[in-house]
Amino acid sequence: MRFGETFDDKTYAYDEATRNLLLYAKHLIDPKSGLLFHAYDETGAQAWADPVTHHSSTFWARSIGWYGMALVDILDTQPKNHPDRAKRIALVQQFGAGVHQIPGSGDGTLVQRGGPAEARGQLARDLGLFDVRVHA
Repeated sequence: MRFGETFDDKTYAYDEATRNLLLYAKHLIDPKSGLLFHAYDETGAQAWADPVTHHSSTFWARSIGWYGMALVDILDTQPKNHPDRAKRIALVQQFGAGVHQIPGSGDGTLVQRGGPAEARGQLARDLGLFDVRVHA
């Protein structure tokens, strides 16, 4: 989006950023937990892809945190009258509810479902939650 602002192509940049976040949500959010799966394969051909849903079986704390930060960053920079603003706000609310389900180990790392504990994921998650709380 900052590229669009810098090179006078804001409309395209805002629309493309929103399109990507909505696409991520469509393919990656687990309807049971609200968390984002680590990956998605459109064809489902990858060995790690679930044959029905085409997404991976694991969650990745760092990517979840970055997604949350991107959701809020877009709310900060896009015009308040953007046609998809309500959809983005709904995603922020869904993110805030889902990310609380990631258990912590008590030592500053996150215990990930299907993966190792990760301190960087903890930081990204916390920053994303901070942004959600500030903009709630």
